[in-house]
Amino acid sequence: MKFPQLLCLGLSLASGALAQDLSQLALPWKPSLENTATKCVVPSSTELILAAPPKTDLFISPGAEFRTDKSPRVVFRPEGPFILTAKVHPEFRGKWDAGVLLVYNDAEHFAKFCYERDFQGTPRIVSVVCNGTGDDCNSAPVPEGSVYFRVVGSSERDTFGFYASQDGHQWFPIRGFRLLKTDKLRIGLSAQSPDGDGCTVHFSQIDVQRRELKDYWKGD
Repeated sequence: MKFPQLLCLGLSLASGALAQDLSQLALPWKPSLENTATKCVVPSSTELILAAPPKTDLFISPGAEFRTDKSPRVVFRPEGPFILTAKVHPEFRGKWDAGVLLVYNDAEHFAKFCYERDFQGTPRIVSVVCNGTGDDCNSAPVPEGSVYFRVVGSSERDTFGFYASQDGHQWFPIRGFRLLKTDKLRIGLSAQSPDGDGCTVHFSQIDVQRRELKDYWKGD
C-alpha cells in the first residue's frame, strides 16, 4: 500500500507535523528526525529518502582532535531485542558520501554502518564504532549501487552486530562490537556528506523485527 509522498524539511516544520509524517513508516517505535536534513521524504511505509546537507558527518577521529555531530538521522528508541534491516542506495557525489544504519547513544558513543564512497571513489562497506574516539574500518567494495544492511542488538545489552547482503536473504557478518553507554540508545537511518555538497540516500525495504537472531553466523 502506497502513501502520498510526505515532505519533512528539517527544522522548517513544527515538531508535531514532522512526527506525524515520519509515523507513516511501518516501525514498532516512534521515529524522529535529529539534525537538519535537506530532504526527508516518506514515499511508502517501508521507504525513506533522506538528504544530508553539505559538510555533514558524525565522527570523532581516533586521536580525538576532530569531532562533529551534524549528519541528519531518523531514529527511534528500541525496547528489547531488535533486527533492523534496509536496502541502502546513496546518490554518491563526493568522497565519504554515505547511507548509514546507525546505533546512537550520544555524541561520543555510537556506531555507523556505512555504504560509503571512499577516498578513491569506490563504493565500499565501512563501519565506525565510537566509544569516546572513533575506530574506523574499511571493508569490501560494493560497486552495484545498493546493498542490504542489517543491525542487530538489544536495548537491554551493550553488544551489537552489523551484517551485509547483496540479495537481502544471505547475510555475512561484518562486525560485532560493544558500546560502553546505552542508557539513551536510539537506532535508525542516516545520511552524510563530510567533504561534499550533500548526499541523498534512498532507504527501501525497511523492516524492524522485535526478536533475537536465530543463527549468529547466518544473521537471521
